Amino acid sequence: MFAALICAAFVTAAEPVLIPLRRAAIDVPNGRSSHSVPTQHGGGAPIAVGPVLSALLLMHGTAALTFAAPVTVFAAIGFADDLAGLPAGRRLVL
Repeated sequence: MFAALICAAFVTAAEPVLIPLRRAAIDVPNGRSSHSVPTQHGGGAPIAVGPVLSALLLMHGTAALTFAAPVTVFAAIGFADDLAGLPAGRRLVL
């Protein structure tokens, strides 16, 4: 329960701070898009950081790293895709 509160507090606090930064990363829809209007990127960063922060604060040693490492890697891939638009093949390999 405490981990969920830490996670929710971080995400709630971080999203409004990141909104101005996300305005620079706009996705213009194309044939593969699931949206029809330009949409901001980067909103998943706090959602990924919240659980990692909770794990690092509440878990110890290997358990925290076992959870945090893959979440961080996948979040970094998603963020790189948001900023640079990685091709699907490269995302799959990463």
